[in-house]
Amino acid sequence: MVLPWAFWLPFGFATYMAWTPIDHADISQANDKFMHVLAFGYLTGAFSIAYRHWTTWLRTAGLLFAYAVLIEVVQAFIPNRECSWLDLVADGIAILMALSGLYAINKVAGLFAQKVDTS
Repeated sequence: MVLPWAFWLPFGFATYMAWTPIDHADISQANDKFMHVLAFGYLTGAFSIAYRHWTTWLRTAGLLFAYAVLIEVVQAFIPNRECSWLDLVADGIAILMALSGLYAINKVAGLFAQKVDTS
C-alpha cells in the first residue's frame, strides 16, 4: 500500500528538520509559524487518509499533537533551538484546520454518494 509512505516519508523529514541543530535562527517568526501550519496540516491529512480504517478524528488529533509536544521538548535540548508554546499553538491550529477540512470533504462526498446510491 502506497498511502502510508505519503505520511511516513514527510514525517521522517519533519522530524529530522526539527531535531537538527542550527547555526543561528535565521527564520522569521511569521515564516516559522507558517511552516508549522503547513507541516502539521499536511501530516494530519496524510495520516487521516493513510490510516482511515484504523484511526478516528480524536485519535489522529491526539497522536499528532503528542508528536508536536515531543518535538518541542526535544528541541529544548538542541543547540540554538527552543521549546516554544507558540509552535504548539500553530501545530494545534493546523491539526484542527486539517481535520475540519477533511470532515467537510467527507460530508460533501457523502452527500454525493447518497445521491448516486439512490438512483
